[in-house]
Amino acid sequence: MNAAGDEARHIHFYSEEIPDLVARCATGSPWHTFLDAGCGDGCLLYALGKQDLLRGKEAYAIDLSPTRVERVRELGLGVQCMVGDVCDMRGIGDGTIDLLVTTQVIEHVVDDEKMVQEMSRVLRSGGSFYLNTVFKKWFAWYYHRCNGKWVIEPSHLREYTRDSQLLDLLGEYGLEVTETRKVPARYSILDFILHRTGASGRAYENRLLALLRRIKIPIFGYYNWEMTGRRR
Repeated sequence: MNAAGDEARHIHFYSEEIPDLVARCATGSPWHTFLDAGCGDGCLLYALGKQDLLRGKEAYAIDLSPTRVERVRELGLGVQCMVGDVCDMRGIGDGTIDLLVTTQVIEHVVDDEKMVQEMSRVLRSGGSFYLNTVFKKWFAWYYHRCNGKWVIEPSHLREYTRDSQLLDLLGEYGLEVTETRKVPARYSILDFILHRTGASGRAYENRLLALLRRIKIPIFGYYNWEMTGRRR
């Protein structure tokens, strides 16, 4: 994630599964340069590597956490890794990225407009992007509190409640959304157990744990909001 302290609270599991919309982007229009903005432990990069989708590509990964960036390096995927802020990706040149992916990051940053502006800056004209984040209905409830509000995760600085809050912002910076979907959010029972036993902050490559992690319960009023698009 993009918040440096998140490695103390989140568990990442390595698997070969790639979200459908990401897979569609990665196997659709031709691309050469790839950026994972807010890469965390590199779980998506790991899956792309396992599916042989990074072969012959120029891939970059950026995250605020040095610990997590080092974990990505240790995967041995040949990804160019950098410690940095997705709101100020000065290590990435203007219009150099063909495909940008950012997963569960924008809700953590201080200024979502700056992040969107940076996404637009680094993407080439016609370049593709995939973004997902949290969407909350007015009646949503979860047991965490932040700034006097119920939140699904206490490190979230925002949780979108209307499509226009994000879609209008993307459009303002030339990022045209071509597909969007919302899937009810579910919480892994295994994640809760591992948090309680002090296992947070480590990345796992374990098939049994990955299978157990699929046992999930719904979170009332929360959705995983995915979208794909291109830079005009």
